[in-house]
Amino acid sequence: MKMDHMNNLEQEEALRLITKYLTDSATDEEIAELESLIKASPANWNYFMGMKNIWHSLDKSINPATISPKNALDNVMKQISNEYTIIRLWRFFKTAAAILLIPLVLGGLFWMKFTLDKTSTAYKEVFTANATRLAFNLDDGTKVWLNAGSSLKYPEKFTSQQRSVYLKGEAYFEVKSDKSKPFIVNTQSISVKATGTKFNVRAFLDQQLSEVSLLSGQVSVFKSGSKENTIISLLKPNQHLDYNTNSHQGVLEEGDLYKYISWRDGKIIFRNDPLSAVLERIGEFHNVHFQCTDKKILEYRYHITFQNESLDEILDILKASSPIDFKIMKRSIDLSDSSMPKQEIIIFPKRK
Repeated sequence: MKMDHMNNLEQEEALRLITKYLTDSATDEEIAELESLIKASPANWNYFMGMKNIWHSLDKSINPATISPKNALDNVMKQISNEYTIIRLWRFFKTAAAILLIPLVLGGLFWMKFTLDKTSTAYKEVFTANATRLAFNLDDGTKVWLNAGSSLKYPEKFTSQQRSVYLKGEAYFEVKSDKSKPFIVNTQSISVKATGTKFNVRAFLDQQLSEVSLLSGQVSVFKSGSKENTIISLLKPNQHLDYNTNSHQGVLEEGDLYKYISWRDGKIIFRNDPLSAVLERIGEFHNVHFQCTDKKILEYRYHITFQNESLDEILDILKASSPIDFKIMKRSIDLSDSSMPKQEIIIFPKRK
């Protein structure tokens, strides 16, 4: 039975199994039962991962059986700055959040780690889970929105002549103006330099295309690791840059940029975009890998907006609006792994 359909007794049993697993006291039969439960749905996986994240943040001298939801929440909140705001998206969280204990929700949506570099500068790194986004402020007053499946590393305090942060994935920035200390977003492929602007950066590790969208102000974009005088592009308001990391070529376009930042409002917007782009965006958000058996169908164009639809609903909409079909493959889950493996979905032409 899925956790989002459990009664109180069944929820208690699920928590008992998870607690026994985390404390290394579960029998082989209990582990098998827990694995079966977790594999039943993505909501169950997030429930388990939330508990696991909370457990790793707790004092291990405490008996887990005595931990109350309120005490767990208090413990987590001591480690998470009050400046963070969790923004729940899509129907998944409308159903899952109803049955998750508050601390489990907090633990499952995002997590943080702290590091020190060679100069003893303290860094925070924030990670967002799939189907979530996170809003928070940096030390200088800059506002950040972090999209699903992304991470941002930044110093607790900006003490150098540059305000440098390190992004994997996608984030929107409203930079606090300080011309004496430029703000630099570093990714694996590009770096974006600003002083006081509003812009979006998209640079996922497994994609050859990096993107920058500028709403106001001005930013300069240059190749990561290169000197700042080797500029790829200088963006003005309402300009969007696509930079191909393989060919090292950039394409600049101008116009309405809302579709590039609509994810902040829980929307995914497509305007005459090919199916390949649709699957890429949906895959990022829902931790899905799409495999297409016929490359021709990737050229189908879509003019559509998704908001609050589940993955199944999105797939049904795509199937109804074009001659394609899909098959969701089974996936195996390793409880010892800290990440959810991607769901494999096969896309193929609809049989006539």
